[in-house]
Amino acid sequence: MNLRITSYGNFLKIKGALNKRNVHLFKHEFYSILERENSIVVNVEGLEHIDRHGIKAVLELHKESVKNRKNVSIIGSGPTSLYNKFKSETAA
Repeated sequence: MNLRITSYGNFLKIKGALNKRNVHLFKHEFYSILERENSIVVNVEGLEHIDRHGIKAVLELHKESVKNRKNVSIIGSGPTSLYNKFKSETAA
């Protein structure tokens, strides 16, 4: 399963699988948008699978954006493992 990333301005749409093999592509696209925008919207509706490397990357990028006072919104009903990890991070 491949990863397909589409971006329009500050909107990032992810389809397929986010895993160890392709997480660098996601990070590159995320950072390039964050450099020029104050906010970013990540749509994970089309994300069919995410492994621990993908989850770790999303969490790291979210923390980095908070540190730099940038707004990140994650929308869509993607994999529950991603949302469960965000819930446990905010509870800690």
